[in-house]
Amino acid sequence: MSQEGLEVLSAIKGLDVKGSKLDFCNDCKFAKQVRNSYYSRVSRKPNVLDLVDFDIYNMPVKSLGGAAYFISFIDDYSRKIWVYLLKKKSDAFKYFHAFVTTQKGTMCSPVC
Repeated sequence: MSQEGLEVLSAIKGLDVKGSKLDFCNDCKFAKQVRNSYYSRVSRKPNVLDLVDFDIYNMPVKSLGGAAYFISFIDDYSRKIWVYLLKKKSDAFKYFHAFVTTQKGTMCSPVC
């Protein structure tokens, strides 16, 4: 509780706390700390497919083809996104590796 809050409470209850000063305890200092913002990367990788971020998601309902998962890949340079449906998590990189190896030299720049 703050000093002002304590004084308001004492006025309601009829207590005299006007002369006393509250000190911050370690718990109060810790509770009032501000969290630092997350590091945001300003620069991007210089070439297509130098860095690819991915996430695998579990679908709540299987697709008509029997896929229970989907995976999304995001290229850091072009911000291009690929999404694949997966029946098993172990299939994740098989499909993307085949695509990347055939398309590495032929992918267009982000402006085309």
